Amino acid sequence: MDSMPPLEGMAGGHVSGELAAILRSIADITIDQKPKFSPKLHRQLVRAIVCRNYASPLHELCHLFVIAERTFGAQGIERLFWESGDATAPSFRQYFLGGTDCGAADISLIDNGVKALYPDGEFSIAYSRMPFLSALMEFLLSSLGYGEIDHVLRATPATRMEKSDVNGMANVLARRLYAYLATHLPAAQSQRKFRAVLSFLRQSAGDTPRADHIDDEAVLAFWICTSANERVEGDFRSFRSVFRLMVGVREALDAESQQRALAYAKPIGADIANGEIDPGDIDAAFVEAAFEAGHERRAPLDTLAASPAKRVKFLKQTDISAIAPIVETGEAAHALPLSLLRAQVMGDVQARMTQALRRGEDPHDLARLGDGDAPNHTYATYAVRLDQIRDGLEQVLLATLHRLLSARNAEAVTLMLALRPDMDLTPLAGLFEDYSEEEI
Repeated sequence: MDSMPPLEGMAGGHVSGELAAILRSIADITIDQKPKFSPKLHRQLVRAIVCRNYASPLHELCHLFVIAERTFGAQGIERLFWESGDATAPSFRQYFLGGTDCGAADISLIDNGVKALYPDGEFSIAYSRMPFLSALMEFLLSSLGYGEIDHVLRATPATRMEKSDVNGMANVLARRLYAYLATHLPAAQSQRKFRAVLSFLRQSAGDTPRADHIDDEAVLAFWICTSANERVEGDFRSFRSVFRLMVGVREALDAESQQRALAYAKPIGADIANGEIDPGDIDAAFVEAAFEAGHERRAPLDTLAASPAKRVKFLKQTDISAIAPIVETGEAAHALPLSLLRAQVMGDVQARMTQALRRGEDPHDLARLGDGDAPNHTYATYAVRLDQIRDGLEQVLLATLHRLLSARNAEAVTLMLALRPDMDLTPLAGLFEDYSEEEI
C-alpha cells in the first residue's frame, strides 16, 4: 500500500511536484529488495516536512551527527545511515554496539540509546528515533544537496563542538530548509490559518474534516467564533478573507479526498469476484472529463479581456466586477451561495468601515455605514443586479449565436446546447454539411 499521504489537504494548499517527488522517492529506497523505511515512518516524515514541524528533529539530527563522527570517525554519519541496514531501532543499536570508538570519553552508550557529552552539557538520542532521523537526512540530501549539508555539518570538527555549537548548526539547517520550502509549500501563515479551520471543523463536525462539512452555516460560525477571539492565531476579522480561506480549505479537502480515492482505486477488469470493476459500469462522461485537455478551471473573464475577444464589448466593467467573485470561486460558489453573497455585500461594508477607521472619521459615520447608509448595495439590490447581468449575458449569447449561425460556424452547436440543452437540433442537421470535418 502506498505510504504517501495526500499532500494538498495536509499542507493547506498546493504542494510542488518537486517536493512531492522527493518525498515519494524516499519511500522507494530499498535495502536487500525491501523498503528501508516503514510506511508509518515515511508518513511521519511527510507530515513533519509538509506541516513544517522539523525544528526539533533537526536539532536531534545535528547531535546524532556529532555522536556518529566521534564514534565512527570521518564520514561517521554516512556510515551510520548507509551501512547499518534497514532503518530500525535494533539495526542502529547493533551498529553502535560494534562501533570502533564507543568507549570515547565524550560518548556514552545507555540502555536505549547514545549520549553525547559536551563541556556545556549533554544530549541523548534513543535508538528508536534514529530511523526517523535517517529518513530526515535523506530528505535534506535530496532537497538541499549533499554539498550544502556537508558544509553546514562539518564547519567545525565534531570533537571540538560544544552543545551551543550544535544548537547554532541546527538553526542554520532550519533556516535553509525553511527557505527551500517557501517555494514548494503554501506560506507558513496560510498553513496556520488552514489548521485553525481544521481544528474548528473537528470540534463542530466531530469527525475527520471533509469538504462537505464546509457549508454556509460553517463559514458564518467560523467567522463569528474567530473574528474577535485573540487566542486564535491569525487575523479573521474580514468576512471576505474568511470566505476565501474556507473556499481554499474546501478545495484542498476535496483534492485530498480525490487523491485518497485514487490511492485505493480498484482495478478495471472482468474478475468482479476479486474486486475488479466492470468497464461498462464506469461513467463515460467522467472518463472524458478526466482526460480532457484543459479540464482544469479556466478564467473566462480573462479570455474576454484578451484578443480577439476584447474587440467586442461583451460586458461592462461594472458587470465584470460584480460577477468576477463568482467566477473566481469556481465550483464552491454552488455550495456556498449565501457566504458568497455575504462576502460581497457585508464585505464591502466592512471594507468601507476599515477605511473610515484609518482616516479617523467620526464614530457616528461608522454607525451609518453599518446601518445601511448605502441603500444601493444591499443583499436585495445585489441579487437584482446579478439577475440583470444574467439577462444581459443571455442577450449577448443569443447575438453571438446569430453571428455564428450566419457564418455557419460549428461552434454554434456548442453554444445552442449550452443555452437550450433540450432543444431539438434536427432542423439544423444540414447547416454544416458543406464543410469538411477539418474545417469544422
